Amino acid sequence: MTDTRQAALFDLDGVLLDSADAVRSTLAAVATCALGRRVTPGDLPPGALRRPRIEVLALLDLADPDDSCDRW
Repeated sequence: MTDTRQAALFDLDGVLLDSADAVRSTLAAVATCALGRRVTPGDLPPGALRRPRIEVLALLDLADPDDSCDRW
């Protein structure tokens, strides 16, 4: 009998894989959905990767950034 194990590895801080572009794209996509207008990664505020996502979305004028993260 063969023992097969499955696992999922999450690397959200970019140690194993540079995920900065994915994080920027995700923040821009959430803002796009919540605001109803196109937001690109280039539209994010400076230092977006070093700030909490709720703060970044608030700086983009989302009325309820916490709800936007949950919803989108």
